[in-house]
Amino acid sequence: MDARYQELLRLREEQIAATEAAFAEEMKAQEEKDAIARDSCLAPEDETANIVLRLQMALDRAIDRKVRILLTMRKEHACECRGGSRTAPTEPAASPPFGISMPRNIRSSAAMPTISYHSGG
Repeated sequence: MDARYQELLRLREEQIAATEAAFAEEMKAQEEKDAIARDSCLAPEDETANIVLRLQMALDRAIDRKVRILLTMRKEHACECRGGSRTAPTEPAASPPFGISMPRNIRSSAAMPTISYHSGG
């Protein structure tokens, strides 16, 4: 009886393993089908949508180029304000670059709060 019980346990384990493997394969196939269906739903199908997507990509590239130009100009302006040297001390500029207005309390270092440490005692 013990040998028959062991045989049944082995057969049950094989059946469970086969079922789990089949389930895993089915889940993988279903995930691939879902991805294809999701992509097909999101993909534009008409010419107008394709034109809009191309314009959007072109606009994104143009914005990226302009941001890079502005950052380069800001960096060059900061170098000029310091006398062209990276180690030269910075002096407050008469006006911030590119027409940016800063709050009055930030313009001068005298307006910045000071922190003093007192020993309690």
